[in-house]
Amino acid sequence: MLDHRLQLPAVSASRQQQQQCQQQRYCCQQQQQQQQQQQQQQQQQQQQQQQQQQQQQQQQQQQQQQQQQQQQQQHSHLTKMLAHERPFHCTPAQGATEPRAACCCFTECIKGLHALKDHGRAAGLVRLLECGPACSCNASCPARPTQTGVTHQLALFWDGRKGWCVKALQPISQGSFVAEYAGEYVTGVEAERRLTIYDTEERGHALLVVRVQLPSGSSCLKVCIDATRRGNVARFINHSCDGGNLEPVIVTSRGSLLPRVALFAARDITQGEELSFCYAVSGTATSSATSEVAAAASRRHCFCGAANCPGFLPSA
Repeated sequence: MLDHRLQLPAVSASRQQQQQCQQQRYCCQQQQQQQQQQQQQQQQQQQQQQQQQQQQQQQQQQQQQQQQQQQQQQHSHLTKMLAHERPFHCTPAQGATEPRAACCCFTECIKGLHALKDHGRAAGLVRLLECGPACSCNASCPARPTQTGVTHQLALFWDGRKGWCVKALQPISQGSFVAEYAGEYVTGVEAERRLTIYDTEERGHALLVVRVQLPSGSSCLKVCIDATRRGNVARFINHSCDGGNLEPVIVTSRGSLLPRVALFAARDITQGEELSFCYAVSGTATSSATSEVAAAASRRHCFCGAANCPGFLPSA
């Protein structure tokens, strides 16, 4: 007879192999399930991210639409106000060849507003009316004194308390155009939003708020120019409580809707002298304009050194 006990080890080994195969299949199934779960989680995360991106895009589009609507409303309001003002234009005299002779601004401009007060220099003005796109004269017309850019040699220098400052590298005669206060034109709502951010982050800014009364006296136009991020050398010119040596002048041009702010020499400026102007100016030569620089909501120290300095910069 055969001894069946000799076959038992083979049967036991076969069962072990089956159990190992089952365990491997189980492990593979678990891994597949885990991978599927991970893929599902990744898909859900991607869907959530896509939804968030779509929501952000929608919010940005809504904000852009609101800003465009505000700008359109401001533009429409400004256009309506200016429609009631006297229309300005400049035509060349018949047969004229010289730029000065080709411009009739001396006779057609509103009395006291044209730029040519004293050989192209402003004389005690708080508002200028220049030739613009609606005029037929060329760029050399003397009634465009602020459209030539900075012509005097200026330089930046660092002061330990004030920060960056601007000085003249050559003498500048009284009444001469020095620089335009250039920057971003923003709405009043946007200006308030930016001021809040500047105040929260405790960083300096150069936001100029200009209030201009139109010649008819019927309306007042508020213009906000922010030179904090985009501007020219004028944004580094510091405040002086005694008025400084520069005078802010409101400049309007025929064919242009927005006024500009130009800085003229209030007196003769010597070589090496620091440039400054008052950040809160009230026009006294005429009642046509006022201008002021908006400081942060928190009071900022002033280091102008003037005898009448209260120790703080003016606020809006």
